[in-house]
Amino acid sequence: MRLPELPVEIISRICRHIGVTFEESIWHEDGWAVKYQNKDFQALRLACKEIYHKTGYDAAARYSLILEEIEVLSSRSSLTQLSRLASQPAMRDRIHKIYLLDAAITADPPAEERAQVEEFQTSDQAVELLAECFRNVETGKRLERIEPIHDSMVDLMLRAMSLCNFARRLAILPLCPNHLARVGYPCLAETPQAYLPYIKIIQIQPFLSYGPNVRGDYDAEDENIYGYHIKDYRSTSPEYTKLITIFSNVDRLDYYGCRSHPALKFCHGCDDLFANTFAAACFPCLRKFTVSAAFISGGRLRAFIKKHANSLIAIDISSVNLTDGSWRSIAQGLSKLPHLEKLSLCDLRQKHKATFGNRPTAYCSANTIFLDKKDNISTSSLCSSRALARYNI
Repeated sequence: MRLPELPVEIISRICRHIGVTFEESIWHEDGWAVKYQNKDFQALRLACKEIYHKTGYDAAARYSLILEEIEVLSSRSSLTQLSRLASQPAMRDRIHKIYLLDAAITADPPAEERAQVEEFQTSDQAVELLAECFRNVETGKRLERIEPIHDSMVDLMLRAMSLCNFARRLAILPLCPNHLARVGYPCLAETPQAYLPYIKIIQIQPFLSYGPNVRGDYDAEDENIYGYHIKDYRSTSPEYTKLITIFSNVDRLDYYGCRSHPALKFCHGCDDLFANTFAAACFPCLRKFTVSAAFISGGRLRAFIKKHANSLIAIDISSVNLTDGSWRSIAQGLSKLPHLEKLSLCDLRQKHKATFGNRPTAYCSANTIFLDKKDNISTSSLCSSRALARYNI
């Protein structure tokens, strides 16, 4: 009997032994660590179409870690490859996250090819190819997010979802004030309401490009890759605030400021974005809120949390510098959230010196509050926030 004529079960058993090696330096309870060399396995799959189709499940099992998070370039070859993967149920069901990258930025093609790459990713052909990918992955059992890494990919993602009538809210929408001012989001400028069914998470970060007016008195290793903010910098505009308000039905908000470590006493960019975009807005369906690396008013932050107390179930705050108020006040507000299931706090700072009362001094220094999982903060009960409120922070 020829190999292609064997039952799928027998071929699968053969595939388990192809390319197997043992890592003798790593020992587990079940024996030596097993590694797979995929060169021979790939050659077997390419032997004929029948074997290729019968080994689909084994290929998905071997490449499961790679399939969990897929990076897709906005090129014809990359989109075609994703479409082929997603058309196979065994592969499709192992995809968790899809990241869309601008091929003109990531692949860095030669100057003579860059124009062609940029022309393709804004063409109808690219939209149709990506829409075909979305049709295939839409039924994936584990798919949880689709995220454009570059701002230029937002328009392509939304147009493709609209074309295929994507039925799941899995898209992450990064909205950059700088990109909106310079280039804009064509889809969102026309009919932003049409894309509400696809958007699950909004990510926001103030942005200031490097230039001759940027202060250079900080070490290069401390510079944030998105640039600093200088005095009187304003990151928002009426158009930007209106756009955020339109997408007020999102499940989650991710707000990232300018720096993870303070190098300024006050950041106009962070404050302006939070005050004019978040503080006055209401997100009735908001369940998860993340804020990181930002300068924020403690009063505005607590008021925002209080406004969404009945819907929030998860809060993640890290590397945040309060420009007024204290973390003790924030903790008191967190302790009153009726449905909070997860609370994660890390590297918190405030303008005034913190007093700890009965709090163990080993946790942190006198002017920095550092909380992480060892402090039993991220738990599935309200005990974390209530315990936090007992300390005078």
